[in-house]
Amino acid sequence: MDTELPYNEIDNYALAMGRIAAPRVNEQTLTDFSEAIDRQCRLVGEQPYYDEWRRVIAEGAKSVAALLVDETQHGRYMRSVMPWRAFVTKEERDKIFHRDQVPPDQRWHVA
Repeated sequence: MDTELPYNEIDNYALAMGRIAAPRVNEQTLTDFSEAIDRQCRLVGEQPYYDEWRRVIAEGAKSVAALLVDETQHGRYMRSVMPWRAFVTKEERDKIFHRDQVPPDQRWHVA
């Protein structure tokens, strides 16, 4: 069994969201993103990856946008631990996650 496959699939979803998010990075979305990270920290405690996101946010919009589409291991990791709401709507996220699903009316049914 290829244990890397599910990770690749999840990363493909995250990269698709990153491609939507990157052009949307601005002062307001950075503020919203920073607040979302603060909320996550209150829920799960401080984590090194949140410190890393804060460092990138402090560098500015270009650094955040670049990391959102960075295809290195670092970029994949950072996308996997971020709250997306500041950049990508629920409808957009749902569309990405469900894009490979077969519509119910096109599924096989055994009678």
